[in-house]
Amino acid sequence: PRGTAVSPAERPRVDTVLVVGPDLAGAGRVAAALRGRLAGCALLEPADLHPGRIPDAVVFVTSAAAPMSACDAALFAEVTGPTDAVVGAVTKIDVHRTWQSVLETNRTAQVHPARRRAVQWVGVAADPEIGPVVIGALVDAVRAELDDEHRRRRNQLRARAWALGQRIAEREREAAA
Repeated sequence: PRGTAVSPAERPRVDTVLVVGPDLAGAGRVAAALRGRLAGCALLEPADLHPGRIPDAVVFVTSAAAPMSACDAALFAEVTGPTDAVVGAVTKIDVHRTWQSVLETNRTAQVHPARRRAVQWVGVAADPEIGPVVIGALVDAVRAELDDEHRRRRNQLRARAWALGQRIAEREREAAA
């Protein structure tokens, strides 16, 4: 009936997916390409994520121009720290012929010792200069992460471990001052 309120328990859960990466990697274009292809998801960029909110999954975007730098790896560790469900995307595969070696380098890089599960990396052409949009493998990888029956529990455990690590680091800084 019209005007009937829906209880929180009856509302369908909307998964939040943070799409983020270094400047010029194309995270905004990847987020735009994913919109409409991931039903039941809110695709957010960093400015859209409320402080203290932990996304259900993170898509970390890097350019196929070169493997992740130390700064990129630090950003990866920072934005994925509290979330277990992570997918890596190497963008601009339509114009960089060596994208597969960049993807493999990113895949095998030990970006953070606390991340125990392997991160799946896929190639993407979200706004191609040459050829068609290539986004299907990323959609499938994100959907697989979101549909994993153990994701919520793993995300909770990672978020708690991350928060504890943040508190320990803060106390160590205070003790050193």
